Amino acid sequence: MIDANEIQETNYAYNELYTMMSVASHQWQLVGYVRGELCEKLDDFFREISSSLRFPDDFGWNWDAFDDWIQDLDWFQFSGILLVINHYGSVFQKEPLQEKYRQLLREHLQFTAQYWNEQQVPIRIILNK
Repeated sequence: MIDANEIQETNYAYNELYTMMSVASHQWQLVGYVRGELCEKLDDFFREISSSLRFPDDFGWNWDAFDDWIQDLDWFQFSGILLVINHYGSVFQKEPLQEKYRQLLREHLQFTAQYWNEQQVPIRIILNK
């Protein structure tokens, strides 16, 4: 398990990410892969994360809904969670408040890691450049 205060920023090549995700999947971990290059606006991010983690249709497209659904993944059976946001440098790139949104994302991801750690579920969150 990672410390809830630690979000890993990495610079893995795609083949390294693929191997990591493949191994995690074979260990019955839930693997979420977010294509940061498709997340230049906040709504784009919510669309991509909801697709990646298959949030139900009633996902509310806001931070509260994000917190609710990322902590309620009971439609999956898993032994741990690996969440990868690739091309993190592109996330919120077209938002006027890009840094504010990135900080909010990090706070919500830390909250997510803390929640799953409390549930004794290993979680690894990677923000890959």
